[in-house]
Amino acid sequence: LGAYNKPGYDALSAQLEERIEDADEWVEKLMQKDAGIALRLMDVRLAYAKDDFEWDVLRNIAIRDLNKGSMAIMKKAAAASFAAKTEQEEPSTTSRQTQEDSPSNEPPHSSGSCPPSV
Repeated sequence: LGAYNKPGYDALSAQLEERIEDADEWVEKLMQKDAGIALRLMDVRLAYAKDDFEWDVLRNIAIRDLNKGSMAIMKKAAAASFAAKTEQEEPSTTSRQTQEDSPSNEPPHSSGSCPPSV
């Protein structure tokens, strides 16, 4: 393009430097700089979408990403549910363990009047 249409090449190069999320807005700005290049680009992108674009690949990627996202959401929800259930059960378990693990002030025998012989 640069060899036979320097102004068109310059317009396209300048527009490529501009990062815009909306493709139509991007082409509209190119149309303001060079209508001929913008029209050709619109023809090419439509032909590519109709004839050459690998829609099956895009479909497979979309399905893969949806499954991956769904799995991550389900894992996060399961982990949160497990953590909530564990927190609910933990206080009774912790208090029982504290009572069993803490040393008692009373001797193991219940008579309490005679100290153990040495």
